[in-house]
Amino acid sequence: MSASKLQESGEVRIAHTLNEKEEEFVAKRRERVFQSLQKLGIHCSQTEVPNIALLVSGGGQRAMVGLLGALVELDKAGLLDCILYLCGVSGSTWCMASLYQEPDWSTKLDTVKDKIIKRLNGPAVSWGDAWVKLKKYYYENDIFSLTDVWAVLAITEYVKEIDEQTLTDQWDHLSKDPFPIYTVIDKQCKKDKDTWFEISPYEAGYSLTGAFVETSSFGSRFENGKIKKKQPEMDMLYLQALCGSTLADGDGIKKFLLEKTDGLTSTIESEMIVEMRKDQNSSSVEKYFQVLRDLVKMNICVLNSKDPSALDQSIRTTLKELPESKQMIFPIKKIDHTDKKAAKMYMMQYTKDVCNYLSNFSLGPADIFLRICRCIAEWIWGRKYNFLYKMTDKTVPSALLESKKRDYEDAGLLLNSPYFSVLRKERNIDLIISLDFSNLDAFLSVRDAADKCQEQNIPFPEVIIPSEEKDKPKDFYVFKGQNAPTVIHIPLFNVVNCGDKLEGWKNDYVTWQNPYNQKKITDLMDIAGKNISNNKEKLLEQIDASQKIFCSIVRDTTVVAETQDLQEYTKMMSASKLQESGDVRIEHSLNTNEKEFVAKRRETVFQSLQKLKIHCSQDEVPNIALLGSGGGQRAMVGLLGSLVELDKAGLLDCILYLSGVSGSTWCMASLYQEPDWSTKLQTMKDKIIERLSGSGVSWTDALAKLRKYYHEKDLFSLTDVWAVIVVTTYMKETDEHTLTEWRDHYSKDPFPIYTVIDKLCKQQGDGDPWFEISPYEAGYSLTGAFVETSSFGSQFDNGSKKKTQPEMDMLYLQGNTRRLLFNIKLFILHTPTFKIFCSVFLFVHRVFSSKDPNCPSAEKCYQVLMDLVDMNLCVLDGKDHSALDQSIRTTLNEHSGGKRKLIFPTERLNLANKQATKLYMKQYTEDVCNTLSLWIRLWPFDVCMSIFRCMVHWIWGRKYNFLYNMTDKAVPAALLESKTRDYEDAALLNNSPYFSVLREERHIDLIISLDFSEGDPFTTVKETAEMCKKLKIPFPEVNITDEDVKKPMDFYVFKGKNTPTVIHIPLFNVVNCGGNGEVRIGHSLNTNEKEFVVQRRETVFQSLQKLKIHCSETDVPNIALLGSGGGQRAMVALLGSLVQLDKAGLLDCILYLCGVSGSTWCMASLYQEPDWSTKLDTVKDKIIKRLSGPKVSWRDSYFKLMKYYNEKDFFSLTDVWAVMAITESVKEIDELTLSDHWDHLSKDPFPIYTVIDKQCKNEEKGGDPWFEISPYEAGYSVTGAFVGTSSFGSQFDKGSEKKTQPEMDMLYLQALCGSAIADREESIKPLCEKVKDFFHHLTPIIELEMFEEMRKDPNDPPVHKCYQVLMDLVDMNLAVLNGKDHSDLDQSIRKTLKDVHIWIRICMCIAQWIWGRTYNFLHKMSAKTVPPPLLESETRDYEDAGLLLNSPYFSVLRQERDVDLIISLDFSDGDPFENDVPNIALLGSGGGQRAMVGLLGSLVELHKAGLLDCILYLSGVSGSTWCMASLYKEPNWSTKLETVKNAIVERLSGPEVSFTDKLAKLKKYYSGRKFFSLTDVWAVMAVTSYVKEINEQVLTEQWDQHNKDPFPIYTVIDKQSKQDSDREPWFEINPHEAGYSLTGAFVETSDFGSQFHKGLKKNHEDESDMLYLQGLCGSAIADERQIKEDLWKRIKDFFQNKESLLEAMMEEQPETGFAIMKPEREEEDPISPPVDKSYQVLMDLVDMNLRVLNGEDPSGLDESIRKNLNDLSGAKTKSFSKMEFARKKQDIRSFTMNVCKNLSDRINFWPFDAWVSICKCIAQWIWGRKYNFLHNITDGEVPAALPQNETRDYEDAGLLNNSPYFSVLRKERDIDLIISLDFSEGDPFKTVENAANTCRKLNIPFPEVNIPKKDVNNPKDFYVFRGKNTPTVIHMPLFNVVNCGDQVKKWRENYRTFQGSYDAEKITNLMEVAGKNISNNKKKLLEEIQAAIKKKKEPDTL
Repeated sequence: MSASKLQESGEVRIAHTLNEKEEEFVAKRRERVFQSLQKLGIHCSQTEVPNIALLVSGGGQRAMVGLLGALVELDKAGLLDCILYLCGVSGSTWCMASLYQEPDWSTKLDTVKDKIIKRLNGPAVSWGDAWVKLKKYYYENDIFSLTDVWAVLAITEYVKEIDEQTLTDQWDHLSKDPFPIYTVIDKQCKKDKDTWFEISPYEAGYSLTGAFVETSSFGSRFENGKIKKKQPEMDMLYLQALCGSTLADGDGIKKFLLEKTDGLTSTIESEMIVEMRKDQNSSSVEKYFQVLRDLVKMNICVLNSKDPSALDQSIRTTLKELPESKQMIFPIKKIDHTDKKAAKMYMMQYTKDVCNYLSNFSLGPADIFLRICRCIAEWIWGRKYNFLYKMTDKTVPSALLESKKRDYEDAGLLLNSPYFSVLRKERNIDLIISLDFSNLDAFLSVRDAADKCQEQNIPFPEVIIPSEEKDKPKDFYVFKGQNAPTVIHIPLFNVVNCGDKLEGWKNDYVTWQNPYNQKKITDLMDIAGKNISNNKEKLLEQIDASQKIFCSIVRDTTVVAETQDLQEYTKMMSASKLQESGDVRIEHSLNTNEKEFVAKRRETVFQSLQKLKIHCSQDEVPNIALLGSGGGQRAMVGLLGSLVELDKAGLLDCILYLSGVSGSTWCMASLYQEPDWSTKLQTMKDKIIERLSGSGVSWTDALAKLRKYYHEKDLFSLTDVWAVIVVTTYMKETDEHTLTEWRDHYSKDPFPIYTVIDKLCKQQGDGDPWFEISPYEAGYSLTGAFVETSSFGSQFDNGSKKKTQPEMDMLYLQGNTRRLLFNIKLFILHTPTFKIFCSVFLFVHRVFSSKDPNCPSAEKCYQVLMDLVDMNLCVLDGKDHSALDQSIRTTLNEHSGGKRKLIFPTERLNLANKQATKLYMKQYTEDVCNTLSLWIRLWPFDVCMSIFRCMVHWIWGRKYNFLYNMTDKAVPAALLESKTRDYEDAALLNNSPYFSVLREERHIDLIISLDFSEGDPFTTVKETAEMCKKLKIPFPEVNITDEDVKKPMDFYVFKGKNTPTVIHIPLFNVVNCGGNGEVRIGHSLNTNEKEFVVQRRETVFQSLQKLKIHCSETDVPNIALLGSGGGQRAMVALLGSLVQLDKAGLLDCILYLCGVSGSTWCMASLYQEPDWSTKLDTVKDKIIKRLSGPKVSWRDSYFKLMKYYNEKDFFSLTDVWAVMAITESVKEIDELTLSDHWDHLSKDPFPIYTVIDKQCKNEEKGGDPWFEISPYEAGYSVTGAFVGTSSFGSQFDKGSEKKTQPEMDMLYLQALCGSAIADREESIKPLCEKVKDFFHHLTPIIELEMFEEMRKDPNDPPVHKCYQVLMDLVDMNLAVLNGKDHSDLDQSIRKTLKDVHIWIRICMCIAQWIWGRTYNFLHKMSAKTVPPPLLESETRDYEDAGLLLNSPYFSVLRQERDVDLIISLDFSDGDPFENDVPNIALLGSGGGQRAMVGLLGSLVELHKAGLLDCILYLSGVSGSTWCMASLYKEPNWSTKLETVKNAIVERLSGPEVSFTDKLAKLKKYYSGRKFFSLTDVWAVMAVTSYVKEINEQVLTEQWDQHNKDPFPIYTVIDKQSKQDSDREPWFEINPHEAGYSLTGAFVETSDFGSQFHKGLKKNHEDESDMLYLQGLCGSAIADERQIKEDLWKRIKDFFQNKESLLEAMMEEQPETGFAIMKPEREEEDPISPPVDKSYQVLMDLVDMNLRVLNGEDPSGLDESIRKNLNDLSGAKTKSFSKMEFARKKQDIRSFTMNVCKNLSDRINFWPFDAWVSICKCIAQWIWGRKYNFLHNITDGEVPAALPQNETRDYEDAGLLNNSPYFSVLRKERDIDLIISLDFSEGDPFKTVENAANTCRKLNIPFPEVNIPKKDVNNPKDFYVFRGKNTPTVIHMPLFNVVNCGDQVKKWRENYRTFQGSYDAEKITNLMEVAGKNISNNKKKLLEEIQAAIKKKKEPDTL
């Protein structure tokens, strides 16, 4: 009688009960189970029989055969009859289908088994039978899909039969077998909660939703729960295909189907043609068939990446030959089969189009193949009619009710085991036996099931797998949990049944292979059977245990049931009569239901207080209210965090009321979704965080929700819009629960109150604005007027409900309590969803307008709407809106044909008058809406108009007024009059819900106010105190000091007589955030560390006493133990040292334990164990055992790497190093955090982990590199700037945390600390090899992961090709590092490259050498004690401190740590003390290409002599820098110089850069820079002529991978400073910094050229490339006259290529073919200037400048220029003075400027505009102009003149001194020996003499230079200049009497500076002569190096 009556056949059943027939079967089956248990000696009553389900995973034929083997053994063990349910997915259903063909198969399993095996070993189904079956599927059902094809062409290949029985047929006479359940998933619901779909003999439906239909009717057409058209029940062959189709990736299945289809068509071709001829003209049958065959083959071609063009042509040709052929509309472009993604997209559309074309013809049976092709193109699987279509049932997700059809597919795509079919509560399963036949992760299905159950609150035991068993599983696992079924998990392949051949078994039985032979079937059945036979006793134990658990549950349930009726009766009788639904209550008393709740809750509070040892009687229990203020997301998350900590402290159960406003209510809404959330808050917190971190609500769902709001109630307002568009953005869900739905489940949680205000009461100042909404009532808190919450919003009159409105849902309630933004109109209009929503109008309106010719076009209406949005935005932003106004009027006028009068305002709006502006736009918007509304009334247009109207009238939270027309004196009259009221965010009046809990009848004793406000954290409590004073409501006095406002503490208490006590807790305060926001600037110790130190010193004191070292407690020394770096050596050695310290009784004397690099690996292992120092021997053994054990598995490493990649903003090589290197040494993945480690530690030394700031490492004035990480804080040790360790890595701005990042775990911290096991170049190679090895071992895992991703997008590249790219990239890096040829790998990568996420990122990190990148917590702070560089960058890079100092001294040398004794354990590999290596600098002078080639020759010989690696710095000016730029293109060039030299010489001897490339580069410089100068021109026109390339690398890029080469320094001079002797001209540019060498003012090289003001970057300019840098350094190859002449000639030659210039111009102006000339007056016709005349003017100007430079008469050219300019302007050119020949040199500059100005007013097209600019630059002589990074800076050390100009000009240093001495003479570079190679054309001693003279003036140490007079003209090849306390200088002139004999002058003449580029012979000869200077003096060079070493050791030595 308790079961509801069964429906008629074919109707839908919505219920969570079992089908009656299943209930009957279960009752009968349980008798059989009972008897079986008795036989097995397991005794229980019949009511205590456990329900046991056998679950079988997918796995294709492996699962089919494996299940059969397992069942055979279960039968032998007598356990098969204990099984109640047999449930499968995918391949296991193939076995089930075979078994259930035979009634009572479980009673004769041996016979059935033999029959099945015989069939599986037999022949396949014939093509003919397959074809007949396929036709049957096609013709007998309305819907045909790929599942039909898969059944016929794939399933039959494995099961070797066509099973045409139906499931209901199979079951008719069965009763002795387990109940079968087949599981699939709903494809469209895959990401929703209930996608699980079960098919049993009686019903098919959604397991968790509880929506079912009879199995025989599944697939029939339904509407509104009634069957409309019957379809035949699917047969078992189809069911097996529906369950088992996930055998390969999308492309694999697609290719398989196409090939099978092709095979089928070729086999039955003749039969097909005969059949087709019955309906077709005989002449065309073959052609139709041929098209289909070609289409199939073409698809296969594309999938195989082959050229399909021949098949394409065949299809098109054949179609044209068909009778009545029509125009072919499908694509005709040539397919690029190398682009797989594009090819697949193309073929999908192509196939659809061909199918559409052929569908116009009757093809008879060939229609089937046409349909197959269409299904493959559209990827349609398992399509069925939806039996829930158009039903109305709130318990069913709305998405399931809307679509007419649903697609079903293999459940293995989501979860490879059918847990959710048996986890239905009503099935009451006690024991699950899970057979897992997966081939990869044996635990994936059970882990996923546990995770999904946790998400959906379905009871399931916790699943914990030992890490060592993840890759080597055992054969039996048991998982148990309270109130959850026991789960036995049995992996198929395991170490018990497979031994050490586990991988071999897996490889033999991969999923995707041909049908098994007899041996494979027998072997697999044996292996599967062993899992049962080996574990029979364990199975019996668990069955016995499960029935005992069942017994105890039954007994408990019985007791509850016996008392339930009495309790309910008592409750009903004790409760006072509820008011009639919908009536209004006017009184100050509490609602009866709330009173009952309070009484019950106070009991909970009483018990909680007892636990906390606060003793009182039950009457004395205080009423405590917890208030959450507003604050958007901040309040939502802040409240959640506060509640979690209250729970941990045991205080949450002390709270009676939980009340919130604004953002706090978002948290409350999320919590109260879950009954009794306070009892499981940790789970709830995780669930909420996961949702908030996930993807948002789709705009489709948002639009559907908005439509629901609009149509389902009378009143629509901006609150509906805000809820849908904004709240969902933050909440990431559409919560459609109502507040009253939840109240039935509130019993263990605080009572919730949501607070808003009445808008009218707030504005008018009369009435009661405070409005509360609780689960029972909504109403005015202070007035005492309430209505039932479910009736709030319904229409009332005189206290009675007249018209019911739906209760507002929780999404709306959250929208009503949060809309406090600075400019909310701007926010709404700017919201992307709003415009997306408007754009939906295009689609909907097109449909409407197509039926009504008078309807305006969709585009026009859409345009009006978007213009109206933009116009409102313009007005709100104070911008001109006139164009939008005109557009709206024009569009509306066009639609009305000029007949409709536009009535909205026409006056021009004065934006300055804001009040008038608002009124104007209000009227304007309403008038436009009214005009449009006359034309269209259609969704979503109607709601669009409503939104605009709501914005015009600013309507929020409008509801019917439940007090309307009432007569009650207790209610303010204003509340009774209006029919509607508007409600809004209470934060607009007071940002905390005090007045809801200050109702006298609530008797609140203590208020805990959590303030999450953004501004003043005391505003809410102060305003409340003032309002209470006015309203005479008891409230304590609130006094806040000004100091507290600036720096609030974390706890305030306000008390008063006869008032509640108020505790006020600001969110951000100096206690939890430090003194400045969340960052702490100060040298004092952290409070927590101070407390620890006090405690630890007591331990040290006691230890010293034991050691008989007597002192007072205040005299206890602070001792720090330091462990240096040293990789594993340091890790193990530190452990050994600590063990001995412990034995000696000294370990407890240590206060601090501090490490770098490898020592931190030991520390991380130790601190895993709380109080490790008290049990060090045990901990040591544990660590040693782990270090001696197996490595971390590749799979675990892979998943850890993916976790790092996905869970934080920055991914770097530290993450890679952690996973690939650290795990190899430490043999574990430690996912604890440092905060976790320290939670319970107190008896151990205080740990400090030390790293360095990479950017600060090499900066003398750039900040503090020493960075410490302790359990409490992380920060700069010397500077004194810290942040909480858990916040280190989060995003900060001005000291406040903006975006939280997860705290780094200990594995990452070990990698951060310990990555300097070698220098950079030595690290790249092993790192690349590790990456390669990692990729190699992870091939199967990578393929699986990518396969899963690619299934989501079938257009992704093939796994193997992506994998190959990555492997090639690693090999290419290794080839380059080994100096091998890499061209083949380069070609392979280019051919197959595609985007591959994390792996590409790893390679990019290696290329850019990014380590330890995190957000900079000091970003944009203003702290004078912090070095400015630390405040500027948003990110910082941290690395192993061993790269700077291999011991963590600076962490313990902080003065405030007051360390007395440091014990330093040094585990370094080399000399632990400093050495006397001399710093040697090699200088290359200027000299154009002579210097370039000469330096190369010298370096080659230095390399041969073994001296190149002795060089620390390589510095150059002018031409030498051209050589340097070429060398540093190649990483580690110094290790492969012969190869690099050959490449450079080959290039220099080769062809010049083409004119086209030069022009393109010039355009790039001209268009892409703020400043264009002659340096750009010189680089393109001159430098390229010598270096024969355009080098677009930048210096910082070049250096990323260099550390085996000398450090390069490029030297130029500041032009303005050169002219003023008081300033410093020397300017250096190195890979890290650019700046003034002697002044010491620098900027990062990447920022050199950016705009700065007072030291801060204002506008970024891209870093200049190497071609520009060579132009900057190397322009002084002659004097100014020569350079000018050379430049003009080059310009003439360059621009003489007229045809190419015209082509460039045509590309720039394709629409006209020439540039538009600016007319003098607006009314003139803008005729284009003749290009020839413009060109002639410029050419004449060039020639005229050349004539003047050569002293020739330029008057003829002068006349020509004037004439052409006059012609161009129509005689309107303004005349300028005729140039006098006598004054030509003075006049030519102004003349050139005037001509340029005249032309630039008329010509603004490329490349003539650049030509004009070049002429201007020459006239003004502008070189190397850049923004001045010192502009307006105030620093006493910087010469006053330098900061004045906004720009500076830089030029070739050779103009001042032709060698870069002053770059290396910086004191801080500490140079001992300078080797100066002089390539000057003239005096070979001028540079060194000038340097000596300048150093003397500047007091820079430099040796005295004395040159014998005879040597000036006949120099030798080697000079040494020495001095006391100065560097030694070796000076080597290029041409000298040693290498040139008496031909010195001739050599100089042959290699003069000013000449064309050298040929190969000249290059070779010059390199030889330069090289001789080195080879001839090798011995001398070695002697001087030895002398430098001696001098370094003995400084007084000369």
